[in-house]
Amino acid sequence: AVPDTFEARFSAVKRHYMYRIVNRRAPLTLDRGQAWLVHKPLDAEAMHDAAQALVGRHDFTTFRSVQCQAKSPVKTVDEITVSRYADEIEV
Repeated sequence: AVPDTFEARFSAVKRHYMYRIVNRRAPLTLDRGQAWLVHKPLDAEAMHDAAQALVGRHDFTTFRSVQCQAKSPVKTVDEITVSRYADEIEV
């Protein structure tokens, strides 16, 4: 059971994010607002390799909003994968 004091935004100890990139020339239709459209060809393998530099414990102060309410800008990234499925890339 989850305690009554639990708040997903502040009490979570881990988070999982998935970002979708549609990599094609045709415009988004059903995915509008749900994915980022990039017309130029992307190399998902190179993106995956480069993203590994973010794995570990890092200070993300530069990426914070002035109104950010997080206690610390230091975060630990456990894993990043970048995979291509036809014209979609998932990060």
